[in-house]
Amino acid sequence: MVEIKSVLRKSPAEKAGIKGGDLLLKVNSHEINDFLDYQFYTQESRLTIEYERKGSVKSVLVKKDE
Repeated sequence: MVEIKSVLRKSPAEKAGIKGGDLLLKVNSHEINDFLDYQFYTQESRLTIEYERKGSVKSVLVKKDE
């Protein structure tokens, strides 16, 4: 898992409710263990992101801007 340090204002991630301090667990069912995993698995335009916030696991759909 990777800690999300910050989220850009008005970004697709912010619109989906992701915040700095969340722990990124999976992208499109692929476990994220480091930044290289993150870069590799976030190339698609639609991402199902699983993250943890304060012990609670959440899943959201993120549609990246064109």
